Amino acid sequence: MRIGRVSLAALLLVSAACGDDGGGIHVIDGGNVDSGPKVCSTALSLGTPDFSSENKTTGYISWGAPVVGTLTGGPALDMTIEFYPAMPASGIGPGAIDLASPENSNYDTCRVCILAFDQAGTHTYFQKSGTVTLTEDPLSTRHLKATVTNLVVEEVSIDQMSHSTPIPTGECATIPDKTFDEDRIPNAWTCPLTDWDSGGSCNCLCGNGMTMDPDCLTPANTVTNCSTAGQACFQDTCVAKPANDTCTSATPLTLGTAVNGTTVGADHNYDMGLETATCTGYAQKGGDVAYSITLAAGTAYTVSLTNTDPDWDGSISLVGPGTDAVCSAAITACVKGADDTEYDSETFSYTPTAAGTYYVIVDGYYQYEGGTFTLTVTSP
Repeated sequence: MRIGRVSLAALLLVSAACGDDGGGIHVIDGGNVDSGPKVCSTALSLGTPDFSSENKTTGYISWGAPVVGTLTGGPALDMTIEFYPAMPASGIGPGAIDLASPENSNYDTCRVCILAFDQAGTHTYFQKSGTVTLTEDPLSTRHLKATVTNLVVEEVSIDQMSHSTPIPTGECATIPDKTFDEDRIPNAWTCPLTDWDSGGSCNCLCGNGMTMDPDCLTPANTVTNCSTAGQACFQDTCVAKPANDTCTSATPLTLGTAVNGTTVGADHNYDMGLETATCTGYAQKGGDVAYSITLAAGTAYTVSLTNTDPDWDGSISLVGPGTDAVCSAAITACVKGADDTEYDSETFSYTPTAAGTYYVIVDGYYQYEGGTFTLTVTSP
C-alpha cells in the first residue's frame, strides 16, 4: 500500500498509513494524559539541513534535517521541507508562505509542506502554523534559500491518499526559527559538484556511503571510479552485476527447486507494464533480474519470493509466454504479479491458458534499493 504524494518523507510514512492509524493515548508532560488544549514543547530544534530528493518529471523537490530532541522520550525524528508545483506547473515565491493557509493546511494539498517523522513510521508530525519566507523559487532554481519562522507541528495520521488528520490526543511542538541555504547536491558528495546528476557517466564512491549519483540509475551510463571494469554502482558501492540482469540472460528455473538471488547491482530495465492491476499494481523502479521457466496450460502454479532482505521492498511478476522479446521496455504481457507487502515475502498463483516459456521478473518498488531473496515456483 502506498500513499499518494511521492517524496522521501511520504515513503517513510507508509508504515504509519498502513499499519498504525496514529490513534491511542499519548502520555505527555511527565505522565499526564493529554485531555485538554495541547501544550507544545519547545525542546526541539533542527540540525544541519541537506538535500533530500526530487522528481524531475513532476517538479517536486525536498530538503531535510535531523530533529534535535525528542517528544515523550520517543524515537529520533527527521524533518523535511517539501515543495510541489501547481497544476499547471508554476513556481513558488519569492515571498512569505503561510503554512496555515487553506492550501497548505493539509498534506494532500500543500505546495509547501513540512513533515517530521521517525524512521519506523510510528509518529508523524505536520505543520500546524508558521511561515516560510523564500528568497527565490526552489522549484526553478533547485536551491533552497528560505527562513522558517514560528513553526508549530502537530501529530497526525496520513491515509493512502495523503490526507493528514490531526490526532486529538497527539503531541505538538514548536521549532525555533531556521534559515536554509542549500542547493540540490547532498552534503555527503565528495567528487566535483559538476559530476552530480550530470546526465553523463555514473561516478561511484563519491557519497561516503550516504548518497548515490542519480546518473547511476540510467543503465546506459558508464560507471567510473570503480577498480574493476564492468562493475555497477549500488548505494555508492562498486558491485558486480547479476548475470541474469535481463530476460535475454535469464536464469532457468526448475519447478519445485528454490534458487537464491539478488537485485543488488542490477540495472533498472523493467518498470512500465508491471504497474498494471493484472500485474503488481505499483510502479517497479528498482533494479531487476529475470528467470525463465516452461509452464503447461491448465496447470496451477505458485510463485513465491521469500527470505527477502529486510532493507528491500521486492516484487515478483510473471511475463509471457514467448521469447525474451516479451520483456520489452514497456511490457504488455505481464499475466500476474505481487507487491502486496512491504519489506516482506510475496506470492501469487496463476494457471496459464497457453503453454510456453514464461519469465519471472524480480523487481522492487524503490529505485535506490536492492536485496537478496529466495525464489520458488511450485505446482500442486
